[in-house]
Amino acid sequence: MMASFEDKRACSWTWPSDYADTMYHLGAVMYLEGKENDSETLIRNSISILEEGGQVESFTCLRRLRYLSRILLKSNRLTERLKMSRRRIPHIMELSKGRKSLGDVIAVNTALTLQSNGNLKEAKEFLQRAP
Repeated sequence: MMASFEDKRACSWTWPSDYADTMYHLGAVMYLEGKENDSETLIRNSISILEEGGQVESFTCLRRLRYLSRILLKSNRLTERLKMSRRRIPHIMELSKGRKSLGDVIAVNTALTLQSNGNLKEAKEFLQRAP
């Protein structure tokens, strides 16, 4: 199934954002059906398309990052979620919300500190409570 979407991307899609939207929605449906690996791949590709199109600071991209983050958290892949959080989410939140995002950035950095100290359970609980 994934290969057919890759083929369509190459030949028939004219607007990358439409393709990214389709991939994201298909990924969300696949996640609800329990196909976590395919879902994660589609959502990651959707985010990559937005990034390549210069929409890394958009609300849409941030929403997709948060959704992917929740998927990783629910599948007990806390370390991967924290790595993603360390790289992308604080920077994008700063750009999109300005000074109001300071609390969110501090929350993510606190969870990263807990994780680096070996307190994975505390970091997971902290991130679940954070917005």
